[in-house]
Amino acid sequence: RGLDLKIRVPDGIDGLEQSIRSRMAAQVKRGSINVTIRLSTRAEAEPQLALNKDMLGVVLSALGEIEQSAMDHHVNLAPSTATDILALRGILDVQDVAQDTSDALKPAIEAACDAALAMFIQSRQDEGRALADVLHRAITDIEIRVTQATALLPERQSKIETTFNESLKRLLSQSVEIDQDRVAQEIATLLIKQDVQEEIDRLNGHITAARDLLADGGAIGRRFDFLTQEFNREANTLCSKAQHNQLTQVGLELKTIIDQIREQVQNVE
Repeated sequence: RGLDLKIRVPDGIDGLEQSIRSRMAAQVKRGSINVTIRLSTRAEAEPQLALNKDMLGVVLSALGEIEQSAMDHHVNLAPSTATDILALRGILDVQDVAQDTSDALKPAIEAACDAALAMFIQSRQDEGRALADVLHRAITDIEIRVTQATALLPERQSKIETTFNESLKRLLSQSVEIDQDRVAQEIATLLIKQDVQEEIDRLNGHITAARDLLADGGAIGRRFDFLTQEFNREANTLCSKAQHNQLTQVGLELKTIIDQIREQVQNVE
């Protein structure tokens, strides 16, 4: 019914999840979206070596003092090589060139997210246009059924009145004393209760409302979902009050079309 966002981002990048959430919420109003971002290093990137000149200076100074002290004590030392010095901890630092800082990563990820979101929105718009065509055809199918129902009303009304009149004649032919005015009043009340013109009128109103919603565009999913409930309510009442085989059939066909619309509307934002 609303927007359900599930976002997974790498650790160590401050504010990234909230930034992506805000971007999504600004473009999408309804639906369920999963966003997963993974980072990987470039396989071809090789580590670089950096010479720690300060540490090298300290080592060379110490080495000079050691060699001078050995000479003072008439001790011969093997000459030191570059390999010996580089093997000492702290002389060389290994740097991974593929490891960017979070400050550099965040704008790059946001740009990639914006590009993916733009493609997502375009895809939804294409799908939405196709779905609008489906809904327009379904609304036209409802309109056809409502027109059929309207055409059946005179015949239905005539049959109902004939049935009531025959029942009234049988009742009056009996020897039981009957208040004819009261009976006529009750029959009139029953005829009013069986009238389905109001349901027909409301269905026509819902047809107009549905077409207006489709013409408006935008995020109409919730409103269209509510409208399908109203369509269904009138179709149910029409079936329950029908007392006419053909009208009942039309009502059942209406319910089938409305159910199909309800399923499609779940895909509308």
